[in-house]
Amino acid sequence: MAGDLRIGMIRHGETDWNKEGRIQGSTDVPLNELGIRQAERLARRLAQVDDAWDVVYTSDLSRAWRTACIIAEALRLPAPQKDRRLREKSFGEAEGTTPEERAARWGDDWRERVRGAETDEQVVRRGTAALNDIMARHAGGNILLVTHGGWIVRMLGHLLPAVELPYIGNTSLTIIERRDGGWHPTLLGCQAHLDA
Repeated sequence: MAGDLRIGMIRHGETDWNKEGRIQGSTDVPLNELGIRQAERLARRLAQVDDAWDVVYTSDLSRAWRTACIIAEALRLPAPQKDRRLREKSFGEAEGTTPEERAARWGDDWRERVRGAETDEQVVRRGTAALNDIMARHAGGNILLVTHGGWIVRMLGHLLPAVELPYIGNTSLTIIERRDGGWHPTLLGCQAHLDA
């Protein structure tokens, strides 16, 4: 890849399952009304900043897709491009469960006991493949990725292993830059647009 570039990672807006504390993973859960308003606030924030974005890629799950469409329209960008590799980590049979249900069924170590879940390594592997392909198409560009909290946390842990990561809330914005052969964070998990 030639040239420096900037990646903005955005978590989708709120869903009813987020509100209820249910694990979504690869289950396709739509934005709720608050999630739509959160996406609209982030879109206004991005449209008011001088830093231009060139393209939007998104997970194919509807909560990310709807968030991405709201942002792309506000920034007058082409329709977001879907990439399944930007999906949230699959949590297998734990999807749809609340913390109480998980504790009752599998105990405190539920993450090690549920069947059908992806490993963190699998998420990073597909996320890295997606990132490499996208960067190869947009060398030197400014790229927005609308994706999921777990995906963002795992990818940032891989790309910025020495950085302490904040909570990645709904419609939070994280910006990292590629320069001098490495990744550098310029914004982590910012939700300032929701403070108004």
